[in-house]
Amino acid sequence: MKKIFVAIDGSEHAWKALDYAAELAKGMNSTLFVYSALKPSDSGALLAMYDMDDPLLASEVSGLDDLGDKILAQAKDRLGPAIKAEFKYEVGYPPEMILAAAEKSGADTIVMGSRGLSGIKELLLGSVSNHIVHYAKVPVVIVK
Repeated sequence: MKKIFVAIDGSEHAWKALDYAAELAKGMNSTLFVYSALKPSDSGALLAMYDMDDPLLASEVSGLDDLGDKILAQAKDRLGPAIKAEFKYEVGYPPEMILAAAEKSGADTIVMGSRGLSGIKELLLGSVSNHIVHYAKVPVVIVK
């Protein structure tokens, strides 16, 4: 295993996934690709339009950029200098963004928490992790 993709959103489960991936990377001399995808408002109109010229969406995306930067900074601090890692943040629909970024990164596996910040609890997995498990082209490790 050369590259481990870790999806984080700042939730408790995401930090557990990052810690797990870091231990895995140490043991296998792998590089981590730490990725965060945060979505704009759940408003159907905003998501359908994605008009970046809309001041309301632009303001929300700017706030998400700040949050994304903070999440990645926390991840860098948590990992420290001993772990080889790349970091990336994007705004968009997390399930699709995670799948695309994982494939583009060339990751051998995906590690993520069982539930994120959405607050929506499915039977066993959160909606994003459930989607990733079903559609990923590489093995997926779900951390509880």
